[in-house]
Amino acid sequence: MDENLKYELVKYRHQDQAKLSLHISDTDFKVFSGYLTLQVALCSFIIYKAPGMSFVAKIGFSLIDIVLAWACFKLLRNHWYRRKEIVETIKNCNEYLGYNEVGFYLKDKAINGKTVNRFWFGTYTVVVIAACVAFQFILFANNINSLFIRIFN
Repeated sequence: MDENLKYELVKYRHQDQAKLSLHISDTDFKVFSGYLTLQVALCSFIIYKAPGMSFVAKIGFSLIDIVLAWACFKLLRNHWYRRKEIVETIKNCNEYLGYNEVGFYLKDKAINGKTVNRFWFGTYTVVVIAACVAFQFILFANNINSLFIRIFN
């Protein structure tokens, strides 16, 4: 294969992967913020309606919330794995294009600086779990209060 064509293909792949990384980051933020928005809306509804809600209805809301948290987690997890692949592809392209090689483009340094991967998946996971647990506490607040009153009286 012609070297100029090879160079153009790698450059195109680099740009394509960078755009995909941005798209996945944007999608992650939308999924995460959508989940939190839904949690706040559901919690507001539950705080207003929970005292008169049957235990079976509470279990139903609880299951819906757990399924939503699971779906959010799975989507963010899959994107995390995909982002790792994208980063590896971009690093390979950088290597081919000479971005990491000292003196290739600049006299005494490489185009790319030292990098560390900073994925947000762990933070997203902690917040999704915390929001789901908080929802359960709000949903079952009266039941939990009654239980503590019975235990400590």
